[in-house]
Parts: sequence; C-alpha cells; structure tokens
Amino acid sequence: MKTKELKRNKGITLIALVITIIVLLILAGVTIATLMGDNGILTRASEAQNEQADATVKDAISLAWNEYQIIINESTGEVIENETKIASITQVKIRGQEENYLASPTMSFWDFLKDEKGYIDENGVIDVETLTGEKLSKGNGTDGVTDVYKIEQVDETYTLKYCGENNEETTLWEASNGSGTYPEAASKDVFGTTETEDGIIITDIKRVGNDTEQNMYTVQGGIVDLVIPRTINGKPVVAIEGGFSWCYYLKSVIIPDTVEIINDDVFDYSNGVMNLTQIVFPNGVNENLTIPENKWGARNAQIIGKDGEILKE
Repeated sequence: MKTKELKRNKGITLIALVITIIVLLILAGVTIATLMGDNGILTRASEAQNEQADATVKDAISLAWNEYQIIINESTGEVIENETKIASITQVKIRGQEENYLASPTMSFWDFLKDEKGYIDENGVIDVETLTGEKLSKGNGTDGVTDVYKIEQVDETYTLKYCGENNEETTLWEASNGSGTYPEAASKDVFGTTETEDGIIITDIKRVGNDTEQNMYTVQGGIVDLVIPRTINGKPVVAIEGGFSWCYYLKSVIIPDTVEIINDDVFDYSNGVMNLTQIVFPNGVNENLTIPENKWGARNAQIIGKDGEILKE
C-alpha cells in the first residue's frame, strides 16, 4: 500500500511540475510579447527615442537656418518679413516660415553648414554630435548612406532627410532661399497616391464628416487649409490628378514648386469645391506648369505666387 501511495504522490508531483513549467512558459511568452512585440513597451520606447532624435535634428537645422537668414539679412541690409501678403486686405501667415526675398544670397546655406559651422561633410552627411551637442539614438552611421541624417540641395532648396536601411528615406524639413521654409505639410496619410519613376501623383484626398444629403465633406482631420507635401516617401510630388470633389469646406490649397501637372478641373466649383478662395504657390510655380484660364475649375479662387504676388484673380 505504501508503495502504491508513494507512486501516486510522485505522479501528482510530476504533473504539478509539468503544469508549473507550462504556466511559467506562458507567462514568459506574455512578458516577452509585452516587452518586445510590435506594440510592446521596448518597441514603443525605441520609437519614441527615434522620434525624439528626428525632432532634435530638425530643430537644430531650423535654428541654423534662422541664424543663416540673420547673417544674410545683416549682410544685405534687408528686413526679414514674417508674413506673406496674400492680398491687399488679407495677410496669411505661413506656419514656421520666415521670408527674406533675397535674389542672390552672398553665401549658400550649404556653405554655411559645411564651412562656417562644420555641421556637414562634402556629401551633406550631418555630424549629429557637432550639430546637436549630443549623441542621439540614430543618425550615427559611418558609411554615409545608412543611419545618417543628410542635407540635400536642389537649386536653392534644401532638404533634411533621414536615410535608414534598405534605402528608405524620410523627409523631415525643407527650406528655400527667397521663399523661406515651406509650410508644414499635411500627413501623407491624407492622400491617395500613385508612385511613378518621376515622382508621386496625388489621386485622392481622404474626406470625413459628410452630410449624406448635401455631399459636404471636409478633408480628413478637419483640414480647411491644405498643404500639399513636397515629397512623399522620399519622392517629389509631381502631379495632382484629382480627389477634391465635394471638399466643400476646403478654403485654401498650398502647392509646392515640384508639381508639374494639375488636371484641368481638379478644383472644380461645380463638383463641390465651392469655398476654395486661395491656391498658393509659396515657392513659385513650376516652370512646366501652366495656370489655365479656368484656374483648374476654382471659380472663386485667387492664384497666388511667391512673395504674395497675385497671378490670377
């Protein structure tokens, strides 16, 4: 009897041990998922670190741009404007923008960053520690291609990008002599797009808050003053094909000088774009883009160019 009892106890102990091990494995799996999963604590902490690094570099470059503007201003005796005059009775402040309207600066921003400050090398790769005064969680690559922040120059436009793995690029900031910093653009998630060899085509605008009887929509996020991005996924926005139908509450659209094609009736009044009063090109109209007489169907809109020049009533 004792032998049977002993075997029974050993069997129960073994089962309990197996159950305990299984429970511990489950708990370990849950803990690992909580820490390491796509939405885990460590993942979110890493994403927050990376976002903070992007913001730190962007802010430092913005400060350098402002310092550069002051130097150029002092060297020419010009006064930096803070607002762009859109019409004689209306002034529209372009967010984050400082105008200088200089035709030919005595020193380029590239040379200022490279020779005066030592922030970039000959390829535009940023020395993060020199720029920010600290080593960040990203942007410390050594090959000049991956995990680096870079400044790119096209004509008089400067772009800050983060270059990650697999040739992925993220645009963080842009500025242009004579037109200041391009306004903060709407999120790329607002737009439906098609990617071509030449760049990005905007084909749709995401809309919300419609009145089903009147077909009155606003752009996703309640946007009434829409800023088209200069780039999406590292490629320039080169065309606007459509997507604005029944964006009834849209008041203004700001368009970058990268856009070469806008479909004839993309802002058509008869298709519900009834409150659009301004189409603004703060960095000027692309040389390949012609403003049609019907203003792309925007019956009540002014077409406004660089420095607030009214191009078409």
